[in-house]
Amino acid sequence: TKEFKEIYKERAAQERKNGEMKNFHGLDRAEGYGLRSVSSQTKLTAIAVNLKRIAKIISST
Repeated sequence: TKEFKEIYKERAAQERKNGEMKNFHGLDRAEGYGLRSVSSQTKLTAIAVNLKRIAKIISST
């Protein structure tokens, strides 16, 4: 249906970003033990990916 396609389009965009973090930035395997360690790793990876995107936008203008 049209509603499903709209929802899936948003989900597909998020999955691409998650896949990038998994395949290129080490989120496929946790570096430490416990929820706190994994949470920290995830947040730092997200910050790194966002900084990379910001740098790309700034350099292209």
